[in-house]
Amino acid sequence: MGQEAFHQYYQDLYGDRWRELHAALISPVRCTVAVVNPFCRDHAWRSKVSGTASPEWDAILLPQIFSEVPFPAPSTFGLELYPYYLLDHASAIAALLLNLTPETLYADFCAAPGGKSLVALFKQQGPVAALLNEPSQDRCRRLKSNLSLYLPSNLMKDVTLTSYDGRRFGLHRPDSFDTILLDVPCSSERHVLLDQNELAHWKPKRSKLLGELQFSLLCSAFSALKKNGQILYSTCALAPQENEKQIERLLKKRPGQVEVISHPLLEKYFEKRPYGYLALPDQQGMGPLFCCLLKKN
Repeated sequence: MGQEAFHQYYQDLYGDRWRELHAALISPVRCTVAVVNPFCRDHAWRSKVSGTASPEWDAILLPQIFSEVPFPAPSTFGLELYPYYLLDHASAIAALLLNLTPETLYADFCAAPGGKSLVALFKQQGPVAALLNEPSQDRCRRLKSNLSLYLPSNLMKDVTLTSYDGRRFGLHRPDSFDTILLDVPCSSERHVLLDQNELAHWKPKRSKLLGELQFSLLCSAFSALKKNGQILYSTCALAPQENEKQIERLLKKRPGQVEVISHPLLEKYFEKRPYGYLALPDQQGMGPLFCCLLKKN
């Protein structure tokens, strides 16, 4: 139990790679992506952050500002809406896998703080019927506040916020959604390493316990998904037990009903895992983030 057990557990999983991966995890985040808010029409804010960042990372589909130095926390800069959203660029890539249209019925089962859904809505740049669920009522209130800083009122009216147990959607809303984001609660090892109290109380069974919650959420999302719909399953965990092992469990439980699908962005920026893709800070310079796109047959 504690720090020694933590290091032994991940040493067993990652072998010789663990030393460099551990060093990357405890280092400051190397770079961030500012995803430009297309609903903020006034670009005067750019002059206030000039010299901080450079538009080098333009390989994906939204205006981005890529920075290896601290980027200013977003504010309105005197404007009606915040002009950009900051997040790790692995998360930005994940959000771009969500292809939303005006006809899409979209759900995010574990939505707070809302970054991935916001970026997906930025990409669409128009109305989407979206259900954003956050089980914690306090976090749901913060989610609502966060969304209002970025989305105009005419788009907010198409967003429904709920605070339910995501494990119940499959029962109460079967075959309902075209696209589901399932960014599940996970071990968040980077945060554990940076919190000495959490590290001191870490136990090897943590991944197993979280894995049961994750699989319940995944089964619920699958039941709530329409035929030919897609789930994006994601975690910021390192342990395969929380990542590809959960996908493997679903494939075994629903043989022939679900398939793992690829995406050029995942192929380019992430490393392949048995079921899904993983970005880690030691080699990809971003993350940790595991992603798997699933299609319901």
